[in-house]
Amino acid sequence: MTTTSSDPIMSTEDPIALLRNADAMATWSEDKRKDFVDVFKKRSKIARILCQMTASKIANMASARHFISEFHLSKLFRSHGWAPDSEYKYLYQHKVQDCGRDYEEIVRIADERAKALLAELPPLKKAVQVIDPDTAAMLDQMASLTKKAEKAQAALELLPRQIDMADPEYQDMKIRDFRKEVTMLMKKRKDLLTTINESGQQAEQLEITIAKRLYKGFPGLSEAVMDVILAHVERATALDQMKRRVGEHVMFGDSEAATGLLSQFEKDEANVSDELKTKLNAAMASLKASVKALPKKKTAKKGPKALKGGKKQ
Repeated sequence: MTTTSSDPIMSTEDPIALLRNADAMATWSEDKRKDFVDVFKKRSKIARILCQMTASKIANMASARHFISEFHLSKLFRSHGWAPDSEYKYLYQHKVQDCGRDYEEIVRIADERAKALLAELPPLKKAVQVIDPDTAAMLDQMASLTKKAEKAQAALELLPRQIDMADPEYQDMKIRDFRKEVTMLMKKRKDLLTTINESGQQAEQLEITIAKRLYKGFPGLSEAVMDVILAHVERATALDQMKRRVGEHVMFGDSEAATGLLSQFEKDEANVSDELKTKLNAAMASLKASVKALPKKKTAKKGPKALKGGKKQ
């Protein structure tokens, strides 16, 4: 039985549809059972890789944006022995290809899932402004320095890398003027390189300071991000366990038990995502509420305006 599915992790042969027909499965030959288990294992492996890859992408993206740090990830490693991957191709390419799937497609799906969940997070500056305006100012300064360095880099790339005296532009130029041209070009290059280096160093120092200040993350929001990661990690583990149990039940003819085990596997991905998004939104709302409760800064009262002649009103 061959079906087509819109589910990105579905194989061309749908093991779920096959397994639902428990009565028909009772008449399967041993070879057909083995074929089914093989297809089911491949599908489960792809689903598990997607969960692992998505969890890693969420962790790496959230870390880069300072919503979580090594402080949070080390806790997850101690409790679940899990750490985010970075070399996806090295870890997963052959496994994905062995299941008959396109590796780049799986990476794209994982990337889209991670970005869709992290899209619920507020901009870093907005979140930091809520709890620490001084750090928010540092983020502004770092962004300005980065922009300055990028602008200098773009200008540097426009400068000629060499001067050809045979170029028609220099044919009628006096040697003195030519030397001035070369000197000016070298000065421009040196000034731009200095700007790039100084801006980069200052931005790097600010990055370190910001990372230290945000090491323990944002109250509620960082925990919500970790919940998202943990949900994917635990789902990957559950899929691995279910793959073995479904295979055993199918091989031994217990179709009813095998069908029951699919309840977790068939969980609607959209519903899972909505639940996780709700957690992120609730965490941000809680963060805003806690800031509103803080005492407002007192502003200095302005004195009376002076009239002409030095007299006050």
